[in-house]
Amino acid sequence: MKTTLIMLTFALGLALAGCNDSVYDEQADAVRNRADAIADNVEERGDAIEERSETLADEIEDAGERRADQLEAMDDHGVVNEVK
Repeated sequence: MKTTLIMLTFALGLALAGCNDSVYDEQADAVRNRADAIADNVEERGDAIEERSETLADEIEDAGERRADQLEAMDDHGVVNEVK
């Protein structure tokens, strides 16, 4: 009798473990999946913005360096007279 009761309890446990998720579990999974997808999208967009901002910063730095070099070259060639 004890063995039969244990086997029935075990079978019931397996049956319950194999049940489908409730509607709330399915909705929770859908919400979680959607939030993960949105978060991934935001992260990808953030990475793209960061990459673009680094490119722009490099371009600005290069332009400033070129202009500074031009000014130094003008000074070296006596193009600019110093004000006294």
